[in-house]
Amino acid sequence: MAGERILVVEDESIVARDLKGRLEAMGYEVVGIAGTQDDAVSRAGELRPGLALMDIRLGGKGDGIEAAAALRRQYDIPSIFLTAYVDDDTLKRARATEPFGYLVKPFQDRELHATIEIALYKHKTEKAIRASETRLRTLVQLAPDAIVMADKDGLITLCNRAACSLFGCREAELAGRRIAEHFSREGPEKGDLVLAELGKNGTIRNLETELPSGTGDPVPVEVSASVMQDDAGARTGFVAIWRDITERKRARREMMSRLMAHELEDGNLYLVKEAAPVLSLECFRELLRAGYRGAMLSRSPSDRLSPEGSPPFEFRWISRRGGDGSLKPDLPALETWIEGLRRNQAVLVDRLDYIVSENSFENTLHFVHRLREMAYLRGHIIIVSLDPATMAATELRAFEKEALEIKARSGKGLPEDLLELLRLVYQQNGTGIKPTMREISSELSLSRPTARKRICSLVRGGHLLANARGRSKVLELTEKGRRVFLA
Repeated sequence: MAGERILVVEDESIVARDLKGRLEAMGYEVVGIAGTQDDAVSRAGELRPGLALMDIRLGGKGDGIEAAAALRRQYDIPSIFLTAYVDDDTLKRARATEPFGYLVKPFQDRELHATIEIALYKHKTEKAIRASETRLRTLVQLAPDAIVMADKDGLITLCNRAACSLFGCREAELAGRRIAEHFSREGPEKGDLVLAELGKNGTIRNLETELPSGTGDPVPVEVSASVMQDDAGARTGFVAIWRDITERKRARREMMSRLMAHELEDGNLYLVKEAAPVLSLECFRELLRAGYRGAMLSRSPSDRLSPEGSPPFEFRWISRRGGDGSLKPDLPALETWIEGLRRNQAVLVDRLDYIVSENSFENTLHFVHRLREMAYLRGHIIIVSLDPATMAATELRAFEKEALEIKARSGKGLPEDLLELLRLVYQQNGTGIKPTMREISSELSLSRPTARKRICSLVRGGHLLANARGRSKVLELTEKGRRVFLA
């Protein structure tokens, strides 16, 4: 790099002048000559050279190694050591200052030139990397989402301000903790599950979970994470991002309350005990109406579930005979099919008791446990139905421990027939429609006198308003009626 400004630090004046002449002949600018450590530091601060050629042995107090350390520390000026001494102790002290080159006297011009060029290039590259790291760190610290980095063992090494705020800890307190602790508030089992899945697949995207907060209320978050690797593909660590989705979850719950009669949450496995798929199928259809993509494994052929044609969801008939659109009741095949589904689906597994009969209770219990894990990791709502009459009490309890029970949404004491009508009006009001009594009667397959009786009861109870529109009356929920679903 011709024209680069160089400071020569050499206590022998003849050697210093010779070195100055050789450098200038190469096209470099020698900004000054210093003979002691103090002089070198003072002139470097005044002249700000791009490089120092530093003799290790200097006159006066200190030596070139101490001078080089001071130049690097105070002014970020790189040094190349020049010396006739190469003993181990000198080399050890010199290495500690991270020199950019080392020349043993006497040396040729081509050695000097090559060492200077390499040192200048290395220093320029290091400065660019440091500047890039500074910009990246600034971006990370200013990011609104919580960002955490961990080493290959999953121990936290870096976090930003948003992470400290979300987890309620200072950065020093988070350092060294297991990153798995912050993947779920449900204990280490869920966190280790996420970390294992991350190690297996390399990435996790948009995992919805909850974290504890300082107020005691859980904070809903969305987590994405990735494995970091070196050039050889070896794992070097993990990076994860948490996003607060409190408002999104609130809006989703409000929407679900309008469209659904039952309480179902993403990331959960539900068990329905019934002799025939009634409640499970009803909940599955509610999820489809709420906008979920659907997938079903069933013992019933598709034409029984959707007489009008192909079902509006992915479907596999569980059959030992096999055939198009079917799966044999082999647990690995069933698990693989569910694993291949896209995220956030409504999944119905019908007749778990048949799957038990074709496999074994122990293997099917492991399959159900895996369903629970897939529901959590993939954001599915998975509904499993079985006939309790086919199960021993201990087996049934084991399945119940793996899953949640489906609950109907609270109707604030309203009978189910009135709640059904009120929910229909709520759904239609939510889309800007005020239905008439005739439309309600038709939609619910009620006689007009029955529909009128139920509507009058809801109007008297303060849940509905019936306003005239021409010769008809249109229905609209009151605030009391809306609170039935929003509570």
